[in-house]
Amino acid sequence: MVGVVVNLLSGATLIRRIELNPKDTMHTLRQRIKVLLPNVCFKMVAKDGEELQFTDTVSDNRFCDGDIVTVVITRPTSIFSTRGAFAYLKDDGRVLTWGARSFGSDSNCVQNQLLNIEKIFSTHCAFAALKVDGSVITWGDPNMGGDSSAVQRSLLDVQEIFSTYGAFAALKHDGNVVTWGLTNIGADIRNVKDQLFNVKYISATHRAFAALKFDNSVVTWGSAACGGVFSLGPAQLSQTQLFHVKNLYSTSRAFAAVQKNGSIISWGNPRAGGDCNSVSSTLTDVHHVSSTLFSFAALKADGTVVTWGVADAGGDSSTVQHQLVDVRHVYSNKFAFAATKVNGNVVSWGNPRSGGDSRSVTAELTDVEHIYSTGTAFAALKAHRTVVTWGDVSRGGKSNSVREQLVNIKHVYATQDAFAALKFDGNVVTWGLSLRGGDSTNVQKQLHDVKSIYSTSSAFAALKVDGDVVTWGDAGYGGDNSEVQDMK
Repeated sequence: MVGVVVNLLSGATLIRRIELNPKDTMHTLRQRIKVLLPNVCFKMVAKDGEELQFTDTVSDNRFCDGDIVTVVITRPTSIFSTRGAFAYLKDDGRVLTWGARSFGSDSNCVQNQLLNIEKIFSTHCAFAALKVDGSVITWGDPNMGGDSSAVQRSLLDVQEIFSTYGAFAALKHDGNVVTWGLTNIGADIRNVKDQLFNVKYISATHRAFAALKFDNSVVTWGSAACGGVFSLGPAQLSQTQLFHVKNLYSTSRAFAAVQKNGSIISWGNPRAGGDCNSVSSTLTDVHHVSSTLFSFAALKADGTVVTWGVADAGGDSSTVQHQLVDVRHVYSNKFAFAATKVNGNVVSWGNPRSGGDSRSVTAELTDVEHIYSTGTAFAALKAHRTVVTWGDVSRGGKSNSVREQLVNIKHVYATQDAFAALKFDGNVVTWGLSLRGGDSTNVQKQLHDVKSIYSTSSAFAALKVDGDVVTWGDAGYGGDNSEVQDMK
């Protein structure tokens, strides 16, 4: 038998000693490591720096007692954002940040801790980085989730993090929940702490949380006006009514729970979808729910749609109800909905200036595969990879100036006021409000070999194949990364 030590790249010990037979393969070692790192991609490196191959045995690698195997976490590079700052998670687990300091761009105070990061989450003004070992590092506005010192000892064995406008809720592997940030919009769980166990998933409005438990019950907390309690609206809701919940959805100020029998219960601000009494009899066999800021749209199993909430934000679909059949999916922006049908056509409703009226482009809205949105405009990607836009003309709804370039499109991304289309050849086309990402003229020569694009509310960041990052848009919201070195 040979005893091997397994360390992380940071030098931290993962396994103090693991006994292996000379004929054991590296696959055996990998399986032992995966018990501790179940959802992590990694490679194993020997002391000479060579990657260990699965089929090689202990004897093949000439392991001696006490030899060290280093686990190197491998992950696709990715970029995360708050409202006005970016966080670039590199493939080696390190993090680089830029943008507005008030939105979390300054990570200097925790930079030495930002190693072996698995994923990053955010409120509007703060970041929370989840490490491979299940611990959490935070920075940004201390009042909005950037300071987790009061609960740091509890932030262990975390599997996922959720957020409202200014508070975080960390779900641990044991089903318990830890919160921090602004107390009145989700950080204060004192009234429900004894109920927050065996939690499966957490949904959020701007100022409240709702936790779905494994027994299909729901626990809520946060601002009462945004769904933090069950008792708002004409119909008083009780805990027993939320005991057979399958999925949770939200607008900015209300929740909707789809129950196991396909019916829906909603609560929160009645002016934001919190009261579905007027359509409750039709809310049966619900398959999925979409939302604008103030309205819900429920897609039923038969392909029809039921809406409620603020009429001018998509809550009233009466003018197009006869068209809402054979619906495949419902998309949304802040104030309007757009539904794709099985035949590839599109039906839209809600605020007409925000994309709720697509009649001007109806003839072009055929063979649509997917719809993207800014805050007040839509962009439909068609099967033959062209794009059709409508809605607020200054915020992405008008693409005439780049129409000839919108071919061979792979994916479309958006800030609140502009679109960026990534082509299959790695080039990028932009339109919309110039200062918010709609004008990429100054960096156009660099926008090639792009593999993905990310955004804050007012800026874009394009991640290239070589790991370089190109930014444009509002410099105060992440559109200028010139001060950040070593982007690759």
